[in-house]
Amino acid sequence: MVNKTHVLVSWFLILKSNTMKWLRNFFFLILLPIKLLSCTSGYKKIDGKWYYVSYDEGNWAGKHNLDINHETFRVLDDKRFGKDGVKVLFEGNCIEKANATTFKIIGNDYSADNVRVYYRSYTLFGANPNGFKTLKFPYSRDNKTLFCGNIPMKVDHIDQFTVRKKGSTVFIQPLEVFLKENNEFMDLDSSICKFVIFADGEAETQASNYKGFKKIN
Repeated sequence: MVNKTHVLVSWFLILKSNTMKWLRNFFFLILLPIKLLSCTSGYKKIDGKWYYVSYDEGNWAGKHNLDINHETFRVLDDKRFGKDGVKVLFEGNCIEKANATTFKIIGNDYSADNVRVYYRSYTLFGANPNGFKTLKFPYSRDNKTLFCGNIPMKVDHIDQFTVRKKGSTVFIQPLEVFLKENNEFMDLDSSICKFVIFADGEAETQASNYKGFKKIN
């Protein structure tokens, strides 16, 4: 005959084991988002100095020294940006030539001062902050010019310009490499920005179609 006591004990042990597994999984799912939220990259003040601390998929990746005035530095509303009295940073990278006094965040990774417009830490070539507005990524415009990333596009009838497809893949190239493949942009000035950034969006006017920064017909 089957020993009923042994059966009950076996069922109890199985139930206990399954319950413990469920509880472990439950608390793992609850605690994982908390851990990830507490391990996000950003500016942190450690022992009186500011650093940009980065994490890769929730794991410690590095603590980066910042060449700033640590006493006047502050993190802005969009916490990827920070500035002291002279320099402006995006995710720990200095935005070259940005004027900290007149600097403002536009949104969608764009910012500007009284002279230039920026996408992340890259200066838009020739963009006028007055009248500047963002379109669907990677496109934006001022009163005279359309931009793909930070590249000024050659578009007639810019008021007809319509974005058909938002960009998904972002490309970053040294300006000198980009110019070897795209000599129609030889007038881009490396003193403004030494890199180009663009993406694979699609757009059109009544007469032409565009892929990325290029007119395709």
